[in-house]
Amino acid sequence: MAGTEVEIGEVPPAASALDILNTQIGGMVVLTPGLEVVWANAAARGVAPGLEEGSAIRPLLEGLTEEQKIDRLLFNRERVLAPAEPGGRDLYWLMHPQEMADGNLLLYIWDPDVSEDMHDRRIAFLAGAAHELRSPLTAIIGFAELLREEGDGMDAAQQEAVAMIEQNATYLKRLVDDVLDLTRNSFGELSLDLEEVDSGSVATIACASLEPSIAAKGQTIECRVEDDLPRIEADPDRLNQMLTNLIGNAHAHCPEGTAIEVSLSADRQEGEVAIEVADDGPGFPFEDPDEAFRSFRSGGPQNPAEMSGAGIGLSLTKRLVQLHRGRIFVSSGPEGSRVSIRLPIDRKNAHPEYQPGPA
Repeated sequence: MAGTEVEIGEVPPAASALDILNTQIGGMVVLTPGLEVVWANAAARGVAPGLEEGSAIRPLLEGLTEEQKIDRLLFNRERVLAPAEPGGRDLYWLMHPQEMADGNLLLYIWDPDVSEDMHDRRIAFLAGAAHELRSPLTAIIGFAELLREEGDGMDAAQQEAVAMIEQNATYLKRLVDDVLDLTRNSFGELSLDLEEVDSGSVATIACASLEPSIAAKGQTIECRVEDDLPRIEADPDRLNQMLTNLIGNAHAHCPEGTAIEVSLSADRQEGEVAIEVADDGPGFPFEDPDEAFRSFRSGGPQNPAEMSGAGIGLSLTKRLVQLHRGRIFVSSGPEGSRVSIRLPIDRKNAHPEYQPGPA
């Protein structure tokens, strides 16, 4: 009120920032750029007694969960579900995507709440439904192949119908597999079975498996593998899946007459095997080619009568590349598109820089 003096008593001292952070229910941990613990609040120390000042976070996690989950957390800064101590309950772990002003990193640890539990149940339902669809689709494909092989007694219309059944069932099975992988990824459960792999042989097989459908569309494919290509530690099935996705996208989204080229070479200076899938088609229909990595972003087929896919193949490919501790790049223009994968020759000692995962 104007002209009225108000006497203010002594103001109690404000709580320090550390006092406030120590009262938070969720765990908060400050890490150096080298991933060593600088400080942890009371909640974090309560659930993870091993979080001592100066301790490295990776050895702590290696005794608790799978390597791929640790990579997702530390390299891709994705949320993962893992215990904080042997035999402990599962908690959510998440690295803050940005560094702090001093270059340090912030790690959050917290219990899944009710809403997240409901979300995860929905994801689990999708994964279960996708899994249940695989068996009947596999049977349909098998019987369609049998009919095609014994199709001498069928007329042209019947043979075409069998081919359409096989094509559509194969497409649906691939879509179901992609959905299953996407839901596994949401749980942080998308993992690798690693072994020493001849990536050139995997690429040759992938190209050969897709060559008939590519030729039927009036396109061409060439696979070039550098001599003495070093073997890499990788999951051969996942590597085949990555190549099949990239080649399949070029095939689906490009017109008749398009040339698709797959090449593999060694960049020994960078310690990587370079895998490139290029085409001379119309390019991606996005201003930013990286949009192709977003889930459910599809450019549509070149021919509207063809199926374009659900737009998750490239997104899954990026996730699989990241699990291999590799890198993936895309470029596109009127002269065509090029997707380049770089996989480390020495995966065990590869520590890629932080790269956000696809949305």
